[in-house]
Amino acid sequence: MKVKSKQFEVGQWVWYYYPRRYTNRSPKWSKFYDGPYLIVRRIPPCDYVIQRTKRSAQLVVHADKLKPCYGPTPTSWLPQKDQQQTSTAELMTQNLPAGVPTVGSTSDLQPRGEVRNGIYVPSVAQQKPRKKHYQALDEVALPEQKRELPSRTRRQPRHLMDFEVPLLRC
Repeated sequence: MKVKSKQFEVGQWVWYYYPRRYTNRSPKWSKFYDGPYLIVRRIPPCDYVIQRTKRSAQLVVHADKLKPCYGPTPTSWLPQKDQQQTSTAELMTQNLPAGVPTVGSTSDLQPRGEVRNGIYVPSVAQQKPRKKHYQALDEVALPEQKRELPSRTRRQPRHLMDFEVPLLRC
């Protein structure tokens, strides 16, 4: 009941679970995931063929050993699909009769940013200036005088109070 199946797309970048034990190294400092790998094709029901680079060997792995890669990734070497993908707003308005007003047409939308190499980059209009939670050093008034502490008085240890240093004659 608690099993959740993992589904990946061809052309998606993933991390491959590949645990290794090194001598004289704690597992705490080991990397268990390798990659990123590109999914080249799917073998139903739950296996995938992955490849690290265009010239590297392909691996057939189970979906349980993969997790999606959300960070920066290399460019894909798979051929691009020639099919034009229609947006969801266009699909919603295709089946409506003429004269029916649509809510939120695509012309009303403002650009919100773009995705570059799997990372969302907000547009310049969407970026907000950072708040300063500190004062710059130029604005801080430093005191002119240096604080001087009184000099420390040094005492002889208590167990040496009765001890007399004999004078040496040369």
